[in-house]
Amino acid sequence: MQKTKQHGFTAIEILLVIALVGVIGVVGYQAWQQSMHKVKTQTSSSTTGQKTPAAKAGCADNETESATNGIFCSAQIGIKFAVPDIFKGKLAKAPNYEVFQGTFDEDLKASSAGDSGAVFSAEITGNDNFKLTIAQEPLRSGYIDVGHGLQGTYFNKTTGELNVVNGATYSYDSATDTRTQTSKASIGEAVPSFMVGSTRFYRADSGDAGIEDVTYVAVIKGQIIKIWLDHKGYIGDPAKDPSTIDASTVLKPLDDAVKKLQVI
Repeated sequence: MQKTKQHGFTAIEILLVIALVGVIGVVGYQAWQQSMHKVKTQTSSSTTGQKTPAAKAGCADNETESATNGIFCSAQIGIKFAVPDIFKGKLAKAPNYEVFQGTFDEDLKASSAGDSGAVFSAEITGNDNFKLTIAQEPLRSGYIDVGHGLQGTYFNKTTGELNVVNGATYSYDSATDTRTQTSKASIGEAVPSFMVGSTRFYRADSGDAGIEDVTYVAVIKGQIIKIWLDHKGYIGDPAKDPSTIDASTVLKPLDDAVKKLQVI
């Protein structure tokens, strides 16, 4: 009967196997190192990109949304300008508020257009009462809560025009105690405006009973931008006026600053 030939691995075969395993190990280790280097590079690039967040794009380190050095700068809103000195370093994030759209008849402004996108505000209280607000709102046609000459205004997103609204008129018959509408609300003249580069800014203002309001309205980055200053003045004996700040020293610098505003 023929015997089956049996034999173990030779020394050369064992060495070849060890060498092969070594080569596989070296190649695998190099591949792992390359993979880890790629991950680290991607992470480093991502981290580097985060060093200049979107909120700071176009703003220097000393140009902030709080106007730390007197310059308000917000990439989200898309503007940079100098604020009056009394608001330097005082602007802070304020709560969003609901905005409306609809026809030019302000009685029909109750159609919600959502909330404002970003709001920053600073308020001076005490003997002097000033409030500066910078806000971003959804682009829409409608009554946008901006007063001009004691009248409401209507913004048309198609034409980009801000107009005063001539309110409806009514007559009253005292004999019958009835009130009858004699005319409907209508679109009036355009609010005065000026150009900042290629961007049109409307300047609406109202003043009555010691209160002064000025509002600048523009469309930037496809959103309505409002910059408005509210001043509650003093009514009474001028000799007893407790205010220490002349409103003109705040209103004029704001006017000048908006005309030099930068869209970023």
